[in-house]
Amino acid sequence: MSTDDVPTELPREVLAAWGELPGGSRGPRAELSLEAITATAVELADREGLAAVSMGRVAKALGYTTMSLYRHVANKDELLRHMQDAALGPAPRHLTEGMQWRDGLTVWTRQILLELGRHPWSIEIASSISSGPLMPRSLEWTDWGASLLTDVPLPPIEKLSCLMLLNGYARNEVAMGGGNLREQRRRGTDTMQEELLFQRGFERFATAERLPALHRLVEDGLFPAVDPEMIAGPGDELEYVIDHGLLDFGLQRILDGIEVHIRRHLDAD
Repeated sequence: MSTDDVPTELPREVLAAWGELPGGSRGPRAELSLEAITATAVELADREGLAAVSMGRVAKALGYTTMSLYRHVANKDELLRHMQDAALGPAPRHLTEGMQWRDGLTVWTRQILLELGRHPWSIEIASSISSGPLMPRSLEWTDWGASLLTDVPLPPIEKLSCLMLLNGYARNEVAMGGGNLREQRRRGTDTMQEELLFQRGFERFATAERLPALHRLVEDGLFPAVDPEMIAGPGDELEYVIDHGLLDFGLQRILDGIEVHIRRHLDAD
């Protein structure tokens, strides 16, 4: 592909998100803003799920006509892209002050998981449309991650690849958890109840005759004792799961690999 084939203009939603799109404030009741539209759509998705979000529903919640929204958002797909970027929230850089790269990236990845886990519909959006990496929150969080690798002896593209790998891990965990959350809503259960149901079913079907390798895992202590604190219902169930390391195994193995890769670079110098 020649340079003549490369688009010269950035996507409309990217320019709008950065406040560089001209217009959008003409006409009556010009106080309506992209930020207000996006925030209302996020609240609606949090409360009722992504399927409930429409231009009409958002406009009604704001007290405007549907046509008023089109001065700020071209269509629903564009609104979804803004919602997906907003799901991350501001990057809490203070959480990693003074940390070495590995501890810092552990916190960085867990925070992505935590933020998106509170808005699992953001992963649904990613599965259907591309949000693009140039949106403000996306670049803000990437910049935070890159700052943790400042003194790491890797080429720039490999630093960015490390962040993409960790970001992908967090999003995959949220995608899996989002499916579980939808099932919980359908059945009227919580995470702990679903875990116990899974354990009972697993133990029931993974017999020595049917599934001998899985049965051996059960016999060797696959399922830990139930934590009474979890049954009691902590204030933030998702945060509890992350803090107690139940989603941490894969993250630490990825970081192990990055650490080995860094050592190879050091040995080669």
